[in-house]
Amino acid sequence: MKYSAAYFAALLSLSGIILLLPSCDKSVFPDEGTEPHNNLPIALSEKIAGDAEGDFADGELLLMLTEDAYNCWENGDSAAVADMVRGDMRLASFRPALASKPKNEKLARRLGLDRWFVAGFDPEYDVVKSGAVLASSRFVEAVQFNRVASIGPSGTVEKFAGNTKSGPYFISDPLFRSQWNLYNDGSIDSNFKSGADVGAVYAWNLCGGDPRVVVAIIDGPVKYDHEDLAENMWVNEIELHGKEGVDDDGNGYVDDIYGYNFALGSGRIDWSAPGEIGHGTHVAGIVGAVNENGKGIASVAGGVSGKGDGIRMMSCQIFYGDSRSASDLQVGNAFIYAADNGASIAQCSYGYNGGTYKNDNAYINKWPFEYRGLKYFTDPSNSNCDAVESNVAVFAAGNESASYSSYPGALPLCISVTALGPDGLPAAYTNYGLGCNIAAPGGDDNFGQSSKVLSTGIPEINGEYAWMAGSSMACPHVSSVIALGMSYALQLGRHFSSDEFLAMVYASVNDVNSSLSGGIKQCPDGQSINLKSYYKRMGTGAIDAWQMLMQIEGVPSIIVESGKECRVSLEDYFGGGSETLTFTAADVDPVYESALGIASMSVDGGYLTIRCDRRGSGKIRVKAIAGGSFAGGPSGTGGTEIEREISILSRGVCGWNNGWL
Repeated sequence: MKYSAAYFAALLSLSGIILLLPSCDKSVFPDEGTEPHNNLPIALSEKIAGDAEGDFADGELLLMLTEDAYNCWENGDSAAVADMVRGDMRLASFRPALASKPKNEKLARRLGLDRWFVAGFDPEYDVVKSGAVLASSRFVEAVQFNRVASIGPSGTVEKFAGNTKSGPYFISDPLFRSQWNLYNDGSIDSNFKSGADVGAVYAWNLCGGDPRVVVAIIDGPVKYDHEDLAENMWVNEIELHGKEGVDDDGNGYVDDIYGYNFALGSGRIDWSAPGEIGHGTHVAGIVGAVNENGKGIASVAGGVSGKGDGIRMMSCQIFYGDSRSASDLQVGNAFIYAADNGASIAQCSYGYNGGTYKNDNAYINKWPFEYRGLKYFTDPSNSNCDAVESNVAVFAAGNESASYSSYPGALPLCISVTALGPDGLPAAYTNYGLGCNIAAPGGDDNFGQSSKVLSTGIPEINGEYAWMAGSSMACPHVSSVIALGMSYALQLGRHFSSDEFLAMVYASVNDVNSSLSGGIKQCPDGQSINLKSYYKRMGTGAIDAWQMLMQIEGVPSIIVESGKECRVSLEDYFGGGSETLTFTAADVDPVYESALGIASMSVDGGYLTIRCDRRGSGKIRVKAIAGGSFAGGPSGTGGTEIEREISILSRGVCGWNNGWL
């Protein structure tokens, strides 16, 4: 339908801008057909971000105004802005792209975020032609199609249908026995590889999370009242106890109690939409389901007591069932909201198909508003964790089996996560190669339902607990290990630069490449994948929570091969003269002795000899005397006692360089 002049005038008065419209050239808006912008004159084409391919929001475009036009808007002269943008074009609405005023106004201005606006018009008008008209104004710096992202697990979504694993219990949560991603001893299936997990149970001996660390789940809705999530949800207490329909805390968002629904522009996180699959809730369970509450599952960073000592999760809803996919406008605002409201980590299991963009500029030119939102989130001036100088954004690498990471994850300012199955091998669906940084358990279908990842669901949709697989599931394992690292750094009073912290993340891995030098992995659909194709292309290795905490401590680690007596030089711990020291003891805490299954351990002549019969992680203390065969004291001259703590990782194979990391 077409709108009347009176209708336009009323709408535009409400939106704060009045366009005086003497006429509208209908030829500008043909009823059918589109013209790719790359056929437009070069001057216009260079102003337009994206193209007519793919999905984008109907009836609106994003505009970046020039400084002159923005100054008029800021001074309240909306009529002048209308003339500058396009005096003879009918717009139904014109509003700032920023949903609220950013806390960090200086940074927002530097990134040009304040100069982005949303131009709305009749959906029957052709979007591409409309973009060309708006780009023709010398007061419009850029025009962007408000494109949408994609999301979803690989394979099917299944309800939890019973326990599949027997064996040791580390915590009281009853479904932990099925969570191979947290503890994999190979007992679920003969094809499962012992140790192909995230190493969480060993890390819990040191740290289970910290409420001061907030993870923004930028995804579908998180069921904030779920029995296993509620206590670890981020809560805006002022809004919770304020008046409904009022922005009680003055942050620009009304009723944002557990986060914000950017898909609907509402404070109500909503999982009632047709087509909702519980994706965001499943992701949240991997990150921060409450540990030791005697309910459901465990999570990587959900605490250790069941009493709210885990990290906190903020729901930034950018998808609404299958009817509304995230637009560039919504996602960009979600990153800004997360930064402004205390999130230190952005957990993002979405992206644009791997290979769609093959360099950073190709992505940035098509998604400039989202990119600026990401820059805002990760800028050091917006850091929300005292232990690390900047926030961290983590993305799924994608599920297209492509040799490229999806964007935005492929950007250097993000972490891109590839997916492994319970056999420790790449899942058939995972993207790999260029832009991929690190691997984590994502699950697959190779060995039935149990080879997927079990996490929280939405009862009326996919059950209280559900199975899913995808790089979407791998991604939150990395986000939550990072959250553990931040939590432990806070606990120890440590502080790291952004570069230092990210380097530690990439170094906190178990070897993957030793299994990828050759051979074939068979898939249930008859497909087979050549493992050599993934060699050195899955990232630095498989993320390990214990190693992350050792990196935070500054305790060096060695890898020993389980089930074998290993002899390792202690030179890297005690220096080049380690052979001249008198080693007196090697001690271990009973907790770590059990975790590693230490059968024998001794030190002599500058070497540690140890046999670990379990695959696990722990610490030992090695003591020595420098300057003699005994320690000095009141009764005689002697040497000085020295002691070093060493992290031991017992694995199926020994790492490079004789096991040293």
